[in-house]
Amino acid sequence: MKYSFITAILLTASIFITAYTSSEGLCDNKDSNEILFIDSLDGQTNNGWNVKPSVFDKLDSKNTSCILHNEKGKYTSQQPQVGNENWKNYRIEVEFYSMGGGWTGIDFNMQDDAVNGCNISVYTDGDGSECCFEFAGWRDKMLCWKLYPYSQEKVSIPPETWQRLRIDVGESIANVYLNDDAEPVYTVFDMPFSSGGIRLMTYFCKSGFRNLRITQLNRDDIKPILCDPWGEARRKEVIGNWLISPVLPKEEAESIIIQNDWQDIVEWQGVNGDDRGVIDLSERYGICEEKSVVIAKKTVQSQNAGAKNILLTYTDRMQVYVNGENVFIGPPREWFHEERSKHGFSRLLPDQYRIELPLHEGENNIVLLSEMREPLFGWGFWMRWE
Repeated sequence: MKYSFITAILLTASIFITAYTSSEGLCDNKDSNEILFIDSLDGQTNNGWNVKPSVFDKLDSKNTSCILHNEKGKYTSQQPQVGNENWKNYRIEVEFYSMGGGWTGIDFNMQDDAVNGCNISVYTDGDGSECCFEFAGWRDKMLCWKLYPYSQEKVSIPPETWQRLRIDVGESIANVYLNDDAEPVYTVFDMPFSSGGIRLMTYFCKSGFRNLRITQLNRDDIKPILCDPWGEARRKEVIGNWLISPVLPKEEAESIIIQNDWQDIVEWQGVNGDDRGVIDLSERYGICEEKSVVIAKKTVQSQNAGAKNILLTYTDRMQVYVNGENVFIGPPREWFHEERSKHGFSRLLPDQYRIELPLHEGENNIVLLSEMREPLFGWGFWMRWE
């Protein structure tokens, strides 16, 4: 009897431990094909929405769909949203119909605050023959698209046509497919959020959505397929950690640098870049006033006196100082600037500018003056040694 009782206890404990271990594993590596959410978006709305769709109409005079119209292009948390931060590694399938002249897309890995998350959208206009998908991170009501590249492939999306969108959402990457294409048109890298719900999205545009389906994927189902635009430069002699100042008015920041008295004035904070080495000032400071400035400082050692090159990219405006000497005043990189096409359409691009730094033997101070001109589109910089 004693032996049977002990055996029963051990067997029960073994079953409990096995079940617990299995359930823990499922948190990050769940079974594929489980339907997380489904809604035809024809007016018979699923009750599982966090924010329910409220407007339904026939944009094409045939099919009833959920209608969104964000004509002013302002952030809103009232667009339809479902899910929570427990959602991880899933497939989004939905059809969309854009009236043109703006962006239509999907927010995903949205945080429970309904403010921070990830976004995929596409701008449609004209005949729609040269469209690019765009990725952005939502940060404190900012759509930070300047920190990320366009899609690897261009697509044809004529306005006023139904298109099928599929996004396989992972924890750091996502693959975007259009219609029945076997290959993605976009592989997104460096996503700032690894889990969360989804939200239908328009920006300066009227669009329809129908036949939404969200399916659980296994983590191993989501792998990068297209090339990484940052692949060659990623972590290659990148200067990925800096000391940065609080946000300052431009005049004060320039005065501090010119008078060389910033050591006693600035309260420095350490900051590290993402996997590329990009310093995301939007994440640190949120929405700031136009012409706000952050000073970034890096102390480096040189065995000999002489010139050494760096490669740099940045948003908006940038100046570079070495040991108090101004060695670079960058061209304007705002979206609302007449020369935006000359400078990469305002997005961070690896190895964009080459700058020669005159270094002394021993200790050298590299100081950046990063000026933000467009508060809602993202703010940051990236640098590496050549």
